[in-house]
Amino acid sequence: MQRSLVFVPTSLEEARQLAGAPFTEPRQAFAVTPDLLAALDFGPDQGEEAERGALVLASVWGLTQWGERCVVVAEVPEADVDRTEQHETGNGGVGLARLDTGSVVSAYADEAGLDLTTAAAASRGLDVDAAWDAPQVQALVTEHHLLWHDASELALLGRESAATSGGGH
Repeated sequence: MQRSLVFVPTSLEEARQLAGAPFTEPRQAFAVTPDLLAALDFGPDQGEEAERGALVLASVWGLTQWGERCVVVAEVPEADVDRTEQHETGNGGVGLARLDTGSVVSAYADEAGLDLTTAAAASRGLDVDAAWDAPQVQALVTEHHLLWHDASELALLGRESAATSGGGH
């Protein structure tokens, strides 16, 4: 079965819930797509950089929705990925039919206690492109890299113990 790597923006609370139960409702995700490669001016040989781009764009989308940056990275069956016209298609946006806990590879989130108030207020309800242009969001993305967490740490995301165990990537 062919699998796809997807970057799924979530709230911290949703990510913690995913530790015990799958997401069964369709949701927004991001992936390395031809549109994303074109938007970032990347060639097909720049897969790692494109994955990083999809991660950052997913985090900005999450910031616009929940006021926080948390992205679950998963390898899902290709059949669960809807690549037709979706929200944020030009930024690698795809639809995701469901997400099983066992498909989660890792997660990324801001360090616990980081004040996101200014960036969250500047981006609330915007699309990724508009949010990206906000100076407060640029400062957040540039100055505060998301911390990597192993899939086994989902239940701890956003809590002090998780923030100290993940490495910054």
